[in-house]
Amino acid sequence: MKIYTKTGDKGETSLIGGVRVPKDSLRIHAYGDVDELSSVLGVAGNQYHDKQTLHELQEKLFELSAEISKPDSEARITGEDVDWAEKKIDELAAGLPELKNFIFPEGPGAMFHFARCVSRRVERTVTSLAREEKVNPDAVKFLNRISDLLFMMARKVNKDVGIMDDKWVTR
Repeated sequence: MKIYTKTGDKGETSLIGGVRVPKDSLRIHAYGDVDELSSVLGVAGNQYHDKQTLHELQEKLFELSAEISKPDSEARITGEDVDWAEKKIDELAAGLPELKNFIFPEGPGAMFHFARCVSRRVERTVTSLAREEKVNPDAVKFLNRISDLLFMMARKVNKDVGIMDDKWVTR
């Protein structure tokens, strides 16, 4: 089977269901950004001990991508996914010192900081899409939690190798 189809040679692509749209539509940007986030997490995961949580997050991102790639699709991201993210954030926070200042994205956790930045772009893109088309509100909430989760993962990775946040405190 050939990987190339040539159906996108004129700047259009198909959504799930066969609807053709321009490759630069917000919907395409949105699920492309989700795909990028999942890929960045794959790289960041080399530094992370909790592979199960990382894989669960990537699975949820695949579900989000599938939801976004089909207009008027059934919601795949639910309030349970938002709750899952909040639970993971709280679990990580319980093992870390209270943060009182901004920190620089350095150390082995820097890839999670990078993933956090990508997740914020995903959230902005999906929010823009939601202004023009119907988007599941739980998907937007979930994306809002993901940047916080990735921030906590970055802190945890650094703590695990003995790098404490106060090393990079800003004034």
